[in-house]
Amino acid sequence: MTIYQDAALRAEMQAAIQALVPGLRGLQELASITTLSSSARMAITDQIDRRGRRTDLLKAVLSALDALDAAGAALAVDGYPDMPKIQIFGPVFDEIQGHSGDIATAVALFEAENIAAAKLSISLGTPVGKL
Repeated sequence: MTIYQDAALRAEMQAAIQALVPGLRGLQELASITTLSSSARMAITDQIDRRGRRTDLLKAVLSALDALDAAGAALAVDGYPDMPKIQIFGPVFDEIQGHSGDIATAVALFEAENIAAAKLSISLGTPVGKL
């Protein structure tokens, strides 16, 4: 069972990564030119960083989708959405069942405290002029 499988979104993310690769390569080659001014190098480096960050974010989305699919598959193996009753040995069931009456009796010993709202009054002091 796959909880989340969006082939279009995956394809879009992968295409976006592929579209960034040639530009990144070109920018890295451009940055290796030794005669660039510091302003040009800074502009190029900024774009390398921005495109690298975008690539990392796209890869993170793909990884998250993979993790979501893996978790969904594990959940399916665990029997989701069913959660069957627990099968236990008859005498153990009887023992547990025997305690249910005691627990119900103990719970009945308690009741919620009724807290009434307290009356609150606020009085302000005498106004003081500006100095």
